[in-house]
Amino acid sequence: MKALAIRTLYEQLSEEAKAEATAYLEFLVERERQRRQKNLLTAAGKIQKLLGNDKGWESEEQMIAELAEFRRQKYNEDTN
Repeated sequence: MKALAIRTLYEQLSEEAKAEATAYLEFLVERERQRRQKNLLTAAGKIQKLLGNDKGWESEEQMIAELAEFRRQKYNEDTN
């Protein structure tokens, strides 16, 4: 519903105003991406402290892959 309202408003803008609105939205998206990345790195650091081993994860995918491998190893140790 909000997308339709935003689209309706956007269509009423001049080309110059559309360009400015698009640039501002891109700015907001990038700022949000940076905020999420910062929060992820903060969370990854906290998890690493709990594990007592700083792995230096640079991405959420890297952290998840390593934690999944850790769980697989622990599961295999428990089942053997």
